[in-house]
Formats: sequence, C-alpha cells, structure tokens
Amino acid sequence: MWSAGLGATISGGHRTRCARRLPVTGTKSWQAQIDITETDSEVTAEARLSGANGAPLVGSGTALCNPADENVPAIGDELAVARALSHLSHQLLNAAADDIEAHTHKPVERLRP
Repeated sequence: MWSAGLGATISGGHRTRCARRLPVTGTKSWQAQIDITETDSEVTAEARLSGANGAPLVGSGTALCNPADENVPAIGDELAVARALSHLSHQLLNAAADDIEAHTHKPVERLRP
C-alpha cells in the first residue's frame, strides 16, 4: 500500500459568482509542468504552473511504497502527481481568495481550502 504525502483535506464544489461578465478579449494560455523523481521506494513530484498572474506556483507531493507490498512504480507516480496537483490547486485557490479580498476589502470564507 502507498502512503504518506500531502495529507491535505479537500473541500470542493464551491462556485464563485460574478455580478457582471466582462467581455472575452482573447485566449489565455497557462503552462503546467510535472517532474517526477523516483528513489528506491519513494516518489516525489513537482507540479509547476506558469503563465498565471504573478510568480509561478509550485506544488509538491510524495508517495512511499510499503516494503511488504509489491513495488508498482506507476501507482507511486499517480499518487505523487495527484498530491502535487492538489497542493498546487490549494495554492491557486488561496491566491484567488487573496485577490478577491484585495479588490472587495471583505474576507473570503468559503473559497479557501
């Protein structure tokens, strides 16, 4: 069994509503890169998002293989990447909440993970 890693609790399903829609002026492109490093029974992943407003965001995740279990590298990769993407998504939600608070001068309660 694979274990360890981010350990974050995810609360989902929240939607934000805007009072008015702004006209679409073009297509934006953000780039995501995921790097996976394997060492013995540990897999680490780094997910990097660039192209968003501000500095790139980086999420990390780890997966460990129990020595008593069969070593299936693909499972470790999946878990480490999922945890890195989860970490990255939490950072992006927090950045959005910070931006909303800066513009509205009101606290955001339900958007933060």
